[in-house]
Amino acid sequence: MIEFAKWDMRRELAHIWQVCFDEPKRFPNYFLNNCFRPENCLVYTVGGHAAACLYMLPAMLASDGGDLQAHYIFAAGTLPEMRGRGYMSDLLAAAASAGAGRGDMYSAVLPSQKSLYRFYEKSGYKSFFKVRTLTVRRDKMEQTACHAQGKMFNVICGSHSLNSLRRLCLVPNTGSLMWSDAMFSFCTGMGKIYGEKLICVKSGDNTAYAVCSAAGGGSCLISEAMADSTEAASLLWAAVLNKTNAENYMFRLPADSMIFPGNGELSVFGMIKPLCGINSFKFTPNRPYLGLGLD
Repeated sequence: MIEFAKWDMRRELAHIWQVCFDEPKRFPNYFLNNCFRPENCLVYTVGGHAAACLYMLPAMLASDGGDLQAHYIFAAGTLPEMRGRGYMSDLLAAAASAGAGRGDMYSAVLPSQKSLYRFYEKSGYKSFFKVRTLTVRRDKMEQTACHAQGKMFNVICGSHSLNSLRRLCLVPNTGSLMWSDAMFSFCTGMGKIYGEKLICVKSGDNTAYAVCSAAGGGSCLISEAMADSTEAASLLWAAVLNKTNAENYMFRLPADSMIFPGNGELSVFGMIKPLCGINSFKFTPNRPYLGLGLD
């Protein structure tokens, strides 16, 4: 039976998370204590117990006519002993119906593995979001970094300020996934639980931030970086170099980001499903960005 979650299901939901993603309890606990809402979680119960679940996190897609209401499928998992019975496919169908019922026009998802893209295709999702990836050596970062005096280096910025910057950078790429300020705050907070560093700088009226984490092998993953000027970006690299010790920096960027323009490879990074019969590919230009997607 498929139903919306109840508050007293959180212990079972945490168990599904731990088993499916092989993670310590502190990760699902942080999510369930800070972001969980029963109306955003669908559960497949068998014999009165949770066998599978997914979360429909409220989100938006940027469009020329204003934001379009959507949801982001997150932490979808089925207990190993319950797999192969179609429970997740049924949950995704239920999520599409429930989402459309509350006014969501799109459902977005970032499959955790390439092999899962085909699985989501069977439920009506299509590859949609794009990401530009590149690796920059530390010496190149040092050449680009700006250590000018009088600039605000490694500052603390509020979620509204950073999310406004994110929106400013992404609005030209229609179809990009947007978060509310509250969800932006949660995403970055959840990232800290996973060991990510949120590094922010300010140069006059210009701001930049980067989400960094250790990637092994002497590398640093910058899973999202936003800047509204080349000066702010140069100051950001100085802050990143100061706060991290890596030989290589692996970037995931919007296709048209002003950061290291023209460099890197473009690839698919997430899927979309139109609800209510909408054409998902009406967005132009069709280079939308997902990012900060709790992957």
